[in-house]
Amino acid sequence: MTVDETPICISFLEIEREFLATMKQSDMDLLRVIARNAKDLLWLTGANMLGAPNPNLSLVNGLARCLMMEQLSLKFTVMDIGLSNNPKFDVKTTCDHVGKVLESGKGMSDKEFIQSKDILHIRRFYPDSKKNSLFRCRLKMENPVEKSRLVAVGRARLSIG
Repeated sequence: MTVDETPICISFLEIEREFLATMKQSDMDLLRVIARNAKDLLWLTGANMLGAPNPNLSLVNGLARCLMMEQLSLKFTVMDIGLSNNPKFDVKTTCDHVGKVLESGKGMSDKEFIQSKDILHIRRFYPDSKKNSLFRCRLKMENPVEKSRLVAVGRARLSIG
């Protein structure tokens, strides 16, 4: 499969049963060949991390992080689709989510996704400046946060109140 002519390898090895936790030397050798030759690797797993997780199906998260540190050209994305025998499992929704994950690889740094029912979760948070400002106003904080560039401030010192 390709997105913008970039070859993508999609692994279905751990959707229903463990691969990494039980692999033999020959499996390890094949995994090395895939990791060495793939630029983009999407690993689908059935770990069900937001339900009743199977830790043997979540070993891939650590593997992905290690391989990307060692092979800077490799983009290793992990998507937990939960258990396929889940009665609420929907193939169409899962395919849509896989498409979103593949599209997100173009500019975002997200590498770990979890599907729960019809929601695709990411492991990222960011501050909401408007809500933070409203929160500070409601608390009637005396000193609102002032932002300025460090270059404009000159010498600075960190202080925590």
